[in-house]
Amino acid sequence: MPVNSTYNTYSTGMFRIGGLASGLDVDSIIQDLMRIEQMKVDRLKQERQLVEWRKEAYREITNLLRSFQDEFFNIIKTDIYMLSSNTYRTFSVTSSAEFYVTATANANAMEGTYTIANITSLAAPTIIKGTNWLFPDGKSVDSTLEQLGLVAADGRAEFSINGVKFLIGTPAEGEEPPSDIVVIDPTKTTMRQFMNIINTNNKAGVNLFYSSIEKRFILQTKATGAATDIALSDVTGTFLQDIGLLATGAEKIPGTDATVSFLKVGSSDPSDPSNLITWSSPTNTFTIDGITYTLKNTTPEGMAPITITVTQDVDKAYNAIKNFVDKYNELIDKINGKLNEERFRDYLPLTDAQKKEMSEKEIELWEQKAKSGLLRGDSILQNIVYSMRRALSDAVAGVGISLSSIGITTGSYSERGKLHIDEAKLKDALRNNPEQVMQLFIKKSSIDYSPNLDSTSRTQRYNESGLMYRIYDVLMDNIRTTRDAKGRKGILLEKAGIVGDITEFQNMMDAELKRLDKRIDAAVEAMTRQENKYWAQFTALEKAIQKMNAQSMWLMQQLGMYRSS
Repeated sequence: MPVNSTYNTYSTGMFRIGGLASGLDVDSIIQDLMRIEQMKVDRLKQERQLVEWRKEAYREITNLLRSFQDEFFNIIKTDIYMLSSNTYRTFSVTSSAEFYVTATANANAMEGTYTIANITSLAAPTIIKGTNWLFPDGKSVDSTLEQLGLVAADGRAEFSINGVKFLIGTPAEGEEPPSDIVVIDPTKTTMRQFMNIINTNNKAGVNLFYSSIEKRFILQTKATGAATDIALSDVTGTFLQDIGLLATGAEKIPGTDATVSFLKVGSSDPSDPSNLITWSSPTNTFTIDGITYTLKNTTPEGMAPITITVTQDVDKAYNAIKNFVDKYNELIDKINGKLNEERFRDYLPLTDAQKKEMSEKEIELWEQKAKSGLLRGDSILQNIVYSMRRALSDAVAGVGISLSSIGITTGSYSERGKLHIDEAKLKDALRNNPEQVMQLFIKKSSIDYSPNLDSTSRTQRYNESGLMYRIYDVLMDNIRTTRDAKGRKGILLEKAGIVGDITEFQNMMDAELKRLDKRIDAAVEAMTRQENKYWAQFTALEKAIQKMNAQSMWLMQQLGMYRSS
């Protein structure tokens, strides 16, 4: 559908009337003359729109890569973190008595059955229980310390918990409390807020709460274990004594370690003490040989031993790899789609005048073709696809297997790098050769990633790195938000930027847009000058014709050829 550019701009914004003397349609004539000038401006605006669309297309690819990176290279997402050994060497763990103990296993575990003969104690914090303390009538934890009568408005009290000093009171005018003292205003601080101040002080390392059941304040260490302790002191005043924590009759309960008896491997009689190994831990969750135990309750005397069964979970590892391959194929498909998208060069961005002649649907269809193929054959995208395909196909130094040997192969040439999985072959490799599979994917180089590596170091890192580290490096090279030694971020960010980063407005394509804006401004000014020039010429013509008409009338009057009506 051909659409012609139409001059429809009076750049001066002035109201002009022409042709009074000549009878010419000056307005139409100048519009026709200005079409060529308008076309110059339109071409620049079209060029600018193409750059804007190309920037958007680059950002679309950047967002795809960022989503891919966030899904598989985000350490917070432990189940699908492709740089973790736990993704490739996975185990399922069952406990015969989950009421007492549960367990999980990481990549360092071994298949087998582990027996717990008994759990004699759980890890517990050190606790101080204050003496009985009641809120005054009408008062609660939401009353201020002053309202509770703990500290008078003009009084002060200083106390310490595990060496951390707290001052209750308002400093005197001009007084600057020491920086190591936590100051609490009793006229503004409620008991609830006071307890929160204590509980959020990491150096004190305790939690304070009021038990409505026991009617007293209870203080306990955040950590558990026999080594924990609480040191309390009223430095000035009697605040801790007043709330019962240092009062006569306050009860201190020492912390305890968790104690578990394991049956030795190969032994069968848990009643024989020589077959048992006692394990102590300051916490109720601890890891031994890749198995993390979580104790929940002590076992009663005479209870049957608890068995923890660890079995390799090949399906979980397979599903993680398959999920990665599926999303990788989607990513490659989309990038290849941009690289091979047809370009319709006859469909340029529409001008404002052209849009006025078209319906919304026609504009939408036109712009679909105008935007098509803007990244066709783009060198940046070609390098990303090539680097990813090469990263997955090149051998990893010191690893004797490849993707193809564990059942992951590339398709035909027309698929442009898509991967296919032989499920049986991959599961067999995960089951029988898990260590080598893990090394293939996540072998770590002796050289850490850095955008400032020289070519020799980059080559060494590449050769030593597992496949996932290579993919990670490709992503970082292109969408890295940190700068290298020369101040440059990732290639795509330097090219087109990304929303939310400083490159959103500081990138190569925005710099190009600014240059085009200057050219457009200059072209509009030139168009204005040309329009004024045409009007000046036609105005001169009108004056000349008007003068000629006046002379003609005078001459006719002199010859008696003109009679007034």
